[in-house]
Amino acid sequence: MKELIYQPALNVQFMQDESAVNSWADSLVASLTAKEIDGKHYSYRLQFNGERHIHEVVLTVRTHGIDTDYFLNFSFITGNEYARLTALGEKLVGLLETNAYVMRGERKQASHLI
Repeated sequence: MKELIYQPALNVQFMQDESAVNSWADSLVASLTAKEIDGKHYSYRLQFNGERHIHEVVLTVRTHGIDTDYFLNFSFITGNEYARLTALGEKLVGLLETNAYVMRGERKQASHLI
């Protein structure tokens, strides 16, 4: 779920717009899929929270034929853990330039920008 750090932050107002949430989830799945190296498959579905009148994302990760669902629901989006993830993402934006590298002793390696 570390990829959430690099996505625009969800909030309750944003989640009232189904097409916006759909686009956000499409972007998340595309980003996860582009970085996948272990053969996992990502998909999502939206579920409507009638009590809050918001559209929540259910991210499904299929690993070796077994599906695991991650609920990006009201409780998660308004919680402290997600707040810390989005705050970290805001700090990391623009931190490294495209030609950044890591150097240790004589070894130099290009950074893999996220």
